[in-house]
Amino acid sequence: MITAEWTETDPPRVGQLPRFGDKSVLHFFGTREFSWTDLERMGPAARLRQVHGNRILCVGDNPLSSSPLGEADALIGDRPGIVLTIASADCAPLLFFNPRRRLIGAAHAGWRGTVQGIAPEVVKRFGELFGSVPQELRVAIGPCIGPCCYEVGAEVLDRLPRSLPDGILKRHRSGHGMLDLAALNRHQLLEAGVAPERIHSASLCTACHVERFYSYRREGSLRASLISGIMLQNG
Repeated sequence: MITAEWTETDPPRVGQLPRFGDKSVLHFFGTREFSWTDLERMGPAARLRQVHGNRILCVGDNPLSSSPLGEADALIGDRPGIVLTIASADCAPLLFFNPRRRLIGAAHAGWRGTVQGIAPEVVKRFGELFGSVPQELRVAIGPCIGPCCYEVGAEVLDRLPRSLPDGILKRHRSGHGMLDLAALNRHQLLEAGVAPERIHSASLCTACHVERFYSYRREGSLRASLISGIMLQNG
């Protein structure tokens, strides 16, 4: 389960990509062993009612509650001590960090959100609200369903660009293909101006590793999700 970038805590409740962050930020991608109760022990957390779109909410000065902040699929902010969270079970969890301006974000990128460009939308919103430029950002792509297991049909293929770099989509029979969701998000981030060396990926397929991760595609209906999050440290 160890890839070039991925490390897990002991016991293995969450994973991290060490080259993504620094001491000023806490980030994690949850495994099946990490729960909302575990998250509550970290402190105040912001979460969403995710709807598979590209809407983004900014965590401002309003008090947090146990209820979702609203219907959206990404959170951004600059307040220390608050965990911005995303839930997933095959979709790609994306974490954003601007160390220069101390900004963070978390996005839920399923195929619908991805074809709507949620990752570049987050990059754009950072610029609009905080003056951030793409070259300052670091992005971490957590475990998600891989091209080995993610067969998509016309519903998805018809909404993808006609021309994509090699390796993102492999058509294997009429009307179907194997999609690399993480690679597609990486491609969009590169086009948005994020430097390639600042994009880090767990490179782990949730459907291949259901002993560690939840997979909607492999397991069917689920009542639980993987929890990913990011928080600016105080001080």
